[in-house]
Amino acid sequence: MNERRPVTGSAPEPDASGDLMDVARLAYIYGFPAYEMARLRFRALAQPGEGSPARLNAFRHDKAPTVPTTSRVTTSNADMLKSSAWLDLSRTPLVIHVPQAADRYFSLALMDFFTNNFAVLGQRTKGTAAGDFFLVGPQWKGTAPAGMAALRAPTNGVWALVRILVHGPDDLAKVRALQDQFTVSPPSGRAGETASGGLDPLSLPEASFDSTKPLRFFDVLNAVLSENPPPAEDKAVLDQLRTIGIGPSLKFKRRDFTAPQLRALRQGLASGRDALRARAPQQVGPRRWPSDTLLARLRGPEDPSRDQLHGGQRGWSRPPPTVGDFGTDYLLRARCGLRGIGGLPVEDAMYFITGTDAAGVRLGAGRYSLRFPPGGSPPVDAYWSLTAYRTDENNRRWLVPNAIDRYSVGSHMPDLAYGDDGSLEIFVQHDRPVANEENWLPAPDGHFVLTLRAYQPRRELLEGRYAIPEVVRRRSVSG
Repeated sequence: MNERRPVTGSAPEPDASGDLMDVARLAYIYGFPAYEMARLRFRALAQPGEGSPARLNAFRHDKAPTVPTTSRVTTSNADMLKSSAWLDLSRTPLVIHVPQAADRYFSLALMDFFTNNFAVLGQRTKGTAAGDFFLVGPQWKGTAPAGMAALRAPTNGVWALVRILVHGPDDLAKVRALQDQFTVSPPSGRAGETASGGLDPLSLPEASFDSTKPLRFFDVLNAVLSENPPPAEDKAVLDQLRTIGIGPSLKFKRRDFTAPQLRALRQGLASGRDALRARAPQQVGPRRWPSDTLLARLRGPEDPSRDQLHGGQRGWSRPPPTVGDFGTDYLLRARCGLRGIGGLPVEDAMYFITGTDAAGVRLGAGRYSLRFPPGGSPPVDAYWSLTAYRTDENNRRWLVPNAIDRYSVGSHMPDLAYGDDGSLEIFVQHDRPVANEENWLPAPDGHFVLTLRAYQPRRELLEGRYAIPEVVRRRSVSG
């Protein structure tokens, strides 16, 4: 394909604006997850919402479950306490200590800067014993210390996210004590060599994330790609982005573009944003972009579950198998970055979503129930939970304030009421029910979506042999 070059000081050719829009659109879809990672890291290290800033290469522990007023990441899980660390492997390896957790569910996800989970430490992968793990960057050369397993990160920047299940308010003290045993430390002595240099994760100024200046997206993306060189499989996309000055060690130079060309780039970014907000892949706009063909070719054969990824169609979605480890499915990666960044791979957790009831009607302002038949709860080796989320104008999902401060219902709750036949019925509605309050999941007074999480899913779930019951709209006020 011919390289597109901006023409300084002259109006673009008739189709040049369309070309620029297409490349900018592709840049947004490809780069949004990395941009979002940079934004979250900057906010954690330099702009904490409360308390002191987090420190680089150290865990910061959230000592209370997420609630609507503290949720800073979309589609938050309120069943757990979380610990988070932003790691920089450009200068030295790091040692991560994982404590013994007995039979309690936990996971420590290690994500590269493109939101792929390259390792998940937990019961499924390492058992319940304590352990030390030697985490190294992509350029590191050496040998891991004796007794430690070496983990190589694909990027210099890494997000470490610990999730620990909480069984209720009385369980918080135990979980907080367990959190404090997760640590990050430098290795003792010289265990190997790492390429010198690396970028300061705080080198991006606050103004870089000013949403009123959309072209700054390119500045952030270039900084991230320079800090974290992308994999070879991204070459086809990067070849396109290079034509406007986007890529590792490149600079986006506004002065190289005319005013109409800059306008075309802004429009392309807006089109990319609209593609991520769409409720289904086919809702990406009235025209077919050349980059759509490239994205489809790199993605590979279409997965039917992708159309339901965001609850836009009747019934429960089935998460695509590449969630959490996306490969070259850049559109899926970006949509997950928008609506629920940091999701686990399907072997560790499956996220099922619906936005409609059994009749195909959008959920909202009604009374609903979800009934699991006797012995028919989701088949998991850890636990499952159901959460209701309100949606905003960008189709992001947020927890719902309610009178009893309950944000999920699931198998981790000791007081759920089962029927005489062993069935379980969950009631989803905004107003407090006159009965069965122990099984009540408060919902917004308006449109919402439901997410069912299944941790350590069994083969029936992974292979699609288990069907989640449909959500039924109730006519009774008593439920």
